[in-house]
Amino acid sequence: MNVKQQYKKLISDYLALGGNQRFIDKLPKLYSLQNEAKIRAELRKLKQRLPKTTEVKETLVERTTIENNLKKIVIKPESSLNDIGLISEYPVELHPVYLERRNEWIKACSLKIQLNNVAIKDEEEAFRLQLEIYKSINIVDAANKELLHYKTYKRLLPKDVKNDFSTLTEVELLKKRNNLRSNISNRKKTIEKIKISLSKATDKNKLKLTDKLSSKLEQLEEFQIQVDNINKLLEEKETRG
Repeated sequence: MNVKQQYKKLISDYLALGGNQRFIDKLPKLYSLQNEAKIRAELRKLKQRLPKTTEVKETLVERTTIENNLKKIVIKPESSLNDIGLISEYPVELHPVYLERRNEWIKACSLKIQLNNVAIKDEEEAFRLQLEIYKSINIVDAANKELLHYKTYKRLLPKDVKNDFSTLTEVELLKKRNNLRSNISNRKKTIEKIKISLSKATDKNKLKLTDKLSSKLEQLEEFQIQVDNINKLLEEKETRG
C-alpha cells in the first residue's frame, strides 16, 4: 500500500468511525504529512469522545480485514512439515523459530478443523477461531521467511534494528515512514532485477549475484522492521491521545 492509498484508507477509517465529512471536505485533496497528521489527531479525538461506538466499529473493520485475508489462505492438514528440512540443518539461533513454525502450523490446522464444525449461527465463535488461525498463519509466514533465507543463503535475516524513533514528532514519524516505504519499493525493484540477472548468469557470476541478492533482502527486512516500529509508535500516540 503506497502513501496515497494509505491516506485514503485513513480518511475512510475516520469516516467509518463517525468522523465529520465537512472536516474532510475542507482538507486539500493532495496528500501531505501535515494533512495526515491532522486526520490522525481528529481520529484520536473521535475515539476519546465515542469509546463504545469506536470499539464496536473498529472490531467490525478488523473483522472484515481478517475475513478477507483468510479467504486467500489455504490450509491443508495433510501438508508435510518437512518442506524446510530438518532442525539440524539450521543454527541454534533458529531452532526456536523452527519449533514455533511447526507448533503454529499444527495449531492452525486444528483450528481449521474446529472452524469447519462450528454451527452456522455461531458467528462469534467462528470469528474467534478465524482470528486465531490468522495469527498462527502470520507466525508461520514470518518463520518461513527466516528459515528459507538461511536455507538459501546460509545467512540470518535481521530481527531488529538499533534506530530510536521515540523522540520524533508525529509529522517526523510520518515523513520517516514514507521515506522508508519508498526505500522498500525501490529495494523490491532492485531485488527483482537481480533475480532476473541471476537466472541468466553464468556459473562464474552466480556466486557474486547470490551474495548481492541476500544482502538486498536483508536490507529490505531492516527497512520493514523500521516501518513496523514506527507504526507501533504512531499507534501508541493514538492510544494516549
